[in-house]
Amino acid sequence: MFKKFASKLKLFLNNNKVFLLFFTISLIVFSVWLIAFYPGSMSPDSEDQWMQAAKGLIGNHHPYFHTLLIQVMQKIWYNPAFIALTQIVIASFLGAYFLSYLVKKGLNKIIAILLLGFYLLSPSIGYYNIALWKDIPFSLGIFALSIIFVVSSIEGFPKSKFRLILLVLLTVGVSFLRHNGIFIILLIPITFYAFKIFTLKRTLTFLILTLVGFVFLNNILFTVLKIGKSNFITTAPLLHIVGGVVSSGYELTEDERVVLEKLIPIENLKERYDCRVVNPIIFNNPDFNSIVLKDDQYKSEFDQLSISIILRNLPSAISNRFCAFFNVVGINRAAFMYDEPGNEPTEFVENYKIPVYKETQLSRLLYRYVTYTVEKDLTNLVFWNVSPYILITLIVAMIRRNKYVLGYTIISLFNLIPLFAGGVGGDYRFIYSIHITGIFVIALLLLPKSNTGANAV
Repeated sequence: MFKKFASKLKLFLNNNKVFLLFFTISLIVFSVWLIAFYPGSMSPDSEDQWMQAAKGLIGNHHPYFHTLLIQVMQKIWYNPAFIALTQIVIASFLGAYFLSYLVKKGLNKIIAILLLGFYLLSPSIGYYNIALWKDIPFSLGIFALSIIFVVSSIEGFPKSKFRLILLVLLTVGVSFLRHNGIFIILLIPITFYAFKIFTLKRTLTFLILTLVGFVFLNNILFTVLKIGKSNFITTAPLLHIVGGVVSSGYELTEDERVVLEKLIPIENLKERYDCRVVNPIIFNNPDFNSIVLKDDQYKSEFDQLSISIILRNLPSAISNRFCAFFNVVGINRAAFMYDEPGNEPTEFVENYKIPVYKETQLSRLLYRYVTYTVEKDLTNLVFWNVSPYILITLIVAMIRRNKYVLGYTIISLFNLIPLFAGGVGGDYRFIYSIHITGIFVIALLLLPKSNTGANAV
């Protein structure tokens, strides 16, 4: 029995040498960031979710499914480092698996090593791997779905029902990691059918199962767990667009003014409006009345009024969307959002017994590396600005017009559509998924053309 196991293990190691090498190197390099900034990077959003999970009072201001996952992981090991380590393992596995698979399909090993090196040395990837934000697992999920699409395009998707169920679970799970991630529910089944990976029958099965999963998480589990409802989710983008309309010279009617003034004074809205981000209007604004949003009747009235104003002022509304969109995708200089952690324990750290960050020579070195790459134009463009990755992905899709490249492009870039429609933050992490997938699209360009794809199942 031992000889049989040893024989299988030897065969596995021989067949996966490149993967194991890439995975081990990735795990070591990414772990250096966690060692330096132990127990990981936490923003005010991260702290809020950690507190919700610890108290068992989960709301949906942040996607409740992500907070629920944090709660589960807290029960295994009550330490933010556990979440950061999990993200590191997933990022290491996905990058190593994809490159090693493409090497088997004919990708030059030197090219694979160079791409892996870029992946590992990117300060944004190294830092975000240890950040406790919903955007990180969402982006890794998009990367995983993109990889599955490419492999399925070349090899064909397994006929196993179990594999299909796993794909359904991944699709539904990823879609609930961000509020604007719901598009994944329809995008993945439609893309798999459009590129003839699935037959119509299997696509319908896939779609029905994902919709069942959606109903379960969005309605049944939400109700059973008594998740706190948040009216803030749609308020931010609507108020931001209305702010753009009002600031462009639109004269509010008396009724419109009465409704909006309950939430924010009109003059305050005009004064603090910034077409790039919603933050000045809402956050740290003492005149913003968030309490009124707890009234469902007022929220409904605000939504109807906002939509009416937007539809009657489409040029101003579209101008607002372009300004916010291009700010996020990096037409402007991308910024590093959070300062280096301090050495003094915060109230949050003390109250929730989080391990205290200790500044070391390694953390100072890595932080200087991060700030240098942000401050210099070239490195900012390469490591922190997503616009080159969008451009590269589109160019590769036009050059190599086969189904795995086109499908990979659609899955990796589709997030730009909901971002344009409702994005209100200037944080690079919102489109982190494009940064990751954009690195590996070069490998698809350089893959031998003989890999044309398999038949639908």
